[in-house]
Amino acid sequence: LTWSVSAVAANQLGMVSSAAYQLVYQQAIWIILGMGAFTTVGMAAVGSADQEIGKAFAMEPGMILLTQALAVSALIGGFVWVFQSQIPLAFSRDVGVLGEVAPAMLPVVAILGILWYKALEGLLIGIKDVKFVSRQYFWAMGLSLATGAYFKFFESTSVGSVWWALLAYYGVLTVKFSVRTMRHAGLFGAGARLGDPKLKLA
Repeated sequence: LTWSVSAVAANQLGMVSSAAYQLVYQQAIWIILGMGAFTTVGMAAVGSADQEIGKAFAMEPGMILLTQALAVSALIGGFVWVFQSQIPLAFSRDVGVLGEVAPAMLPVVAILGILWYKALEGLLIGIKDVKFVSRQYFWAMGLSLATGAYFKFFESTSVGSVWWALLAYYGVLTVKFSVRTMRHAGLFGAGARLGDPKLKLA
């Protein structure tokens, strides 16, 4: 839904803006989908540890995976930031399109830099915290739509603002999943560890 709304918003801005949005989308989407591998691996790693050594230690292999996801996200985000002027040229040479792309690169780089949240998502699903994970997507969509509405009614809608709204979406997921994982790992909240009845999973 979030991606559909963002595409509609960009298309309403006209042909040049629509082309610019699609250009940025093509740059980012394959990385976003590729980082989903960390979700799959996280589910498997934590799920196996949960069954073999108990929930109290299930997060340990997950933290190793999270470190790897952080490193990959930082490298990708840094690479795109450094070559933000050159990469779009591989997709288009149209001056108008490239002009619309430029303001969108900062939020795009920020999104790529926080894609390590995919590992957190896998860890949480792996320890069967599925209800929490599912609920956060509604909060993320809500803030993304609110951000888009803010730009529409108080600033101006552009390709850049569409990607700022998408950053709000991914930002919510990153923050919420981070706090939840820290609670599970006993790093946030007194006595909040896996298996602790004080930590509600619903």
